[in-house]
Amino acid sequence: RDSAEVARTSGVFQRRPMFEAGSLTFAPVTLSAELGLDAKSLLSMFSSTNDGAVAEAIAYWNSFADTMTTLASNLTSISSGLVSSNSGAVFSAADSTMKGLAARATSIATASEVMAGHLAVLPSVKAMAVNALSAIEAESKVLPNPGAQKAFEQAEVAAFLSGPCLLYTSPSPRDRG
Repeated sequence: RDSAEVARTSGVFQRRPMFEAGSLTFAPVTLSAELGLDAKSLLSMFSSTNDGAVAEAIAYWNSFADTMTTLASNLTSISSGLVSSNSGAVFSAADSTMKGLAARATSIATASEVMAGHLAVLPSVKAMAVNALSAIEAESKVLPNPGAQKAFEQAEVAAFLSGPCLLYTSPSPRDRG
């Protein structure tokens, strides 16, 4: 009686190295160059912002979030179909891997939505800055003395740049006594 031995071949994929996010600490903004600019120059800088690029970035991140959400849904559906029709350690491992990938895709989708949300604020920040700088420029012109105009504008620009810009309010020079 002859016997045959069947060789088993298995492939093992190398695991990816763990992602190292590094430091998520951001350096504080340095405004030394901008502090030397007058309201008109800053107003020009804000006014010339490419609104189309911001809109494109918002659309990109929203589309990417949708793609990742669809991917997560598809992976979950495929995983469910796989384990409902098959059994065994290989299928359980595949199910676990697909569920893990679906969770990662969901996480990426959420992060992409956050990015789109932050970018969506930029147009209102720009409008606020344009309004505030226009007001500073107009209010400085009310003062009769050119030296006082310059001093007022420099102080207001410094306050605008170093303060909470969204809460910016400036009383009129006429109200300052």
